[in-house]
Amino acid sequence: MLLARTGINPKKNSAIGELAENIEIAIEQEKKINENIYQCKGQITCNIGRIIDTIRKDDEK
Repeated sequence: MLLARTGINPKKNSAIGELAENIEIAIEQEKKINENIYQCKGQITCNIGRIIDTIRKDDEK
């Protein structure tokens, strides 16, 4: 779906890594993507931002 919407093939374009040079910005942008697994058909979905936040909170304890 990323290829269809942006013209970027994340598996073949080495520049894709530049999108996440600043992890904080990447996490905030990711949170704007659908995270609901029950509403994922035909949509771009991702939960990695939530997972990273959970890991960070666990590390703080």
